[in-house]
Amino acid sequence: MNNFDLNFTEFSPKSNSLIDQELATSGLEMGWIGAAIAGVGAVIGAVSGASQASSANKQSKSNQKAQEQHNKLVAAYQNAYNKKFDKVEKENYEKISQFNYDQAVKNVKFQNTLIDFQHLQALKQYEKSLAIYNTEKGLNAESKKLALENEEQAITDAKKIASNAVEDNKVALKKALLSAGIQKQQQKTALKTIASQEQLSQAKIQQELNQKTEQTALAKQNKVVEGIIQDGKAALTAPGRSGKKAKQAGRAAIGLAINALDVELEGTRRRAALGLVEVEKMTGLKSQEVADSIDAIDETIELDFKNYNFNADVIEDNLKSQIEAIKQNVKQIKLDTMVAQLDTKSNMMLYPAKGKYIPIPTPPPAKVFIDKMKAIPGYTPQAMQQSVFGAGLSGAISGASSALSIAGSIAEVNTAYN
Repeated sequence: MNNFDLNFTEFSPKSNSLIDQELATSGLEMGWIGAAIAGVGAVIGAVSGASQASSANKQSKSNQKAQEQHNKLVAAYQNAYNKKFDKVEKENYEKISQFNYDQAVKNVKFQNTLIDFQHLQALKQYEKSLAIYNTEKGLNAESKKLALENEEQAITDAKKIASNAVEDNKVALKKALLSAGIQKQQQKTALKTIASQEQLSQAKIQQELNQKTEQTALAKQNKVVEGIIQDGKAALTAPGRSGKKAKQAGRAAIGLAINALDVELEGTRRRAALGLVEVEKMTGLKSQEVADSIDAIDETIELDFKNYNFNADVIEDNLKSQIEAIKQNVKQIKLDTMVAQLDTKSNMMLYPAKGKYIPIPTPPPAKVFIDKMKAIPGYTPQAMQQSVFGAGLSGAISGASSALSIAGSIAEVNTAYN
């Protein structure tokens, strides 16, 4: 029991003597307790700092080993891939090189086969050319014989033709006169037909115009009905401003469509007017053509008589000319036969020479392959290590400082109550 316990019964709330006595009797105790606290704090700080430094060093070493293992694994994977890649690349090159060489040999053999085939075809063409030459040579001789016979027959035919021509000339005059009379009658009938066609054309144009007018009126009515339907749909599906705009757009489209119908109808009316003018113009032209034809028929009759006399003179002159031409033809036939024989010989094909074979290609030199460089693990820096002693010393200093600070606070309290 200390003095505080003995003097407890003497405590007076009006006096600080009890506190003063306790502080006086415990002054020495506060001093060594503060020192003890400082020492304990220093030890704890030293142990804690050393422990933290040791733990950090272990973690750094573990990280270093993990990184080294990772680098070794990456290098191993890379080397395995490079080895497989080099092997596949070499195999692919050998396959492609062999394929290309085989194709080249195959192409050369095919080309040489074509050379044999072409030479065979050339030989066949030569045989055919020789056969044609022999045939043409015989045909030329036969042609000469037939041509001379034809010329002899031509003289006989010319005389007969001249006799027939005289008779035909007489018959032609009779037919021309009869034909002229028929043509006149036909032209008079044509005038009536032209007038009738004019009436039919005018009626057809007017009927088409009326039909187009009715179709346009019906189409305009349909457009108006369509616009009313569109307004109703717009009012139901899009009320408000959007509906109003839809109505305006629909009405504008209907208006454009109605205007287009009016423009189209106006174009039809103009074409109808032009058509009527054209019909009238064509009728006048045709009528004038008929009148001109009648005048021409009269002139033709007059010419027919002149032609009859002219043809008679021509028939006589032609007979004389044909006999003279036949004599010239005989000379030309003999000359043509000689030229034909020369042409036949010059057109004969020469004996074909066979082309040289293409040599088999030489295999290309083997490609030199270089294996890829072997990968090595990447460099791993040495793990940073902290000094355990330094960390313990630093922790001890820090702990002692904190303990001394606490002891100083206790001393200040003691001083304040003394």
